[in-house]
Amino acid sequence: MQGTTYKCTVTPAFVSPDDSVPASLLSSPDVSQLFEYEGLSLSCGDNSRSHGWRIIRATKLDGKEGMLVNSSEKWGEASSSGFTIHAAKKSDSGVYWCESPAKQRSNSLHISFYGRKLHVSMAMSPPREDDEGEDRGYEDVIPDVTTEHHF
Repeated sequence: MQGTTYKCTVTPAFVSPDDSVPASLLSSPDVSQLFEYEGLSLSCGDNSRSHGWRIIRATKLDGKEGMLVNSSEKWGEASSSGFTIHAAKKSDSGVYWCESPAKQRSNSLHISFYGRKLHVSMAMSPPREDDEGEDRGYEDVIPDVTTEHHF
């Protein structure tokens, strides 16, 4: 009997991007502590978007045990190099990392957002010279003011 040769061609239903290209999570500004309502841009490196990498974060749940893990599509705005948080809040504090479609992970960054104290400042006039040409201090220039509040 003569041998029969069979050829089998399989077309994969899902082709994974090349995970051999490493990604590194980068932040701008390059700090781990920011104030609320400041912006933060995150990217997984130069070629990561073309290879399917995405940014993931884990944040604490308000008043609950555990962490909330979600991808940047839920909390950020896409940019050409990654994602941006325009006005961060304390609840955006957490651990951020890049992840490939095959679940390969990059370095992680722990980023904290802190509340900002409100400082109110008043513009004050500079010291004036008196009639004799000598500088007078602020105490002499600004009269004693009493403020009353009625509610």
